Amino acid sequence: MELRRTRILRAEKAKSGTAIIHAVTIPKEYIELLGWKPGDKLELILDLEKREIRIRRSG
Repeated sequence: MELRRTRILRAEKAKSGTAIIHAVTIPKEYIELLGWKPGDKLELILDLEKREIRIRRSG
């Protein structure tokens, strides 16, 4: 099964005032289907060849 959604990359000021944080919202239904919970450790994988970022729960 493949679910596909489009999201906007946001740039937000960090609390420190000078840093910029880039953020993308993951749809709630994706989180629920994967069984992820707040506090789960996530692994971000950068694939320059395919020009994509993958996210998965670590461990």
